[in-house]
Amino acid sequence: MHLLKSPDGKGGIIAIFNMNPAMDTKGWNQIMTLPRHLSLLGENKIDRDRLRIEPAGDIESLRSDHKSFKEIHLPANNEIVINEVQSNAMEIMTEIEVNGSPMIELNVFRSPNKEEFTRVAFYPNRGYRDWERYDQWQPDKRLAASEGLITIDSSYSSVLPDVLFESARNRTCFSRYRREFKITSIY
Repeated sequence: MHLLKSPDGKGGIIAIFNMNPAMDTKGWNQIMTLPRHLSLLGENKIDRDRLRIEPAGDIESLRSDHKSFKEIHLPANNEIVINEVQSNAMEIMTEIEVNGSPMIELNVFRSPNKEEFTRVAFYPNRGYRDWERYDQWQPDKRLAASEGLITIDSSYSSVLPDVLFESARNRTCFSRYRREFKITSIY
């Protein structure tokens, strides 16, 4: 399989997506996303079916007010609010040890009393099953051959009555060890 060549010579294509507005705003009709570089992860029989999506071009000038947190303990069934992070746009780079949890949830763009938020949930071993690694009906092998699934749910992102919400978006999350939740960016 051959990768398409992008203008930067890295392979793949550059895409700009049309975002439908959630709310009618006078003077605005549609909005475009930042450019994204789309390519395949590799050429072997597993990676050739996986899509890599990453920012295209120089976006460093859009980044500011970096925050870093390490070694945060996340007790089960409790919400930990990090008040130092507040923004209307963010890029998240994180690793979370799942430790057998069936789901890890991040609420981003959260209002102080949680009237509004966008929910990002990670479900380990619930996504794409790699049949090349799984050929028997044994639960431990089935789970080891399954990738994680990320769901982004914006249905609570506004309390305004005229806002239209997108349906939840699911993305398969590929993790080498299937025990870690890794997000490299959210737009």
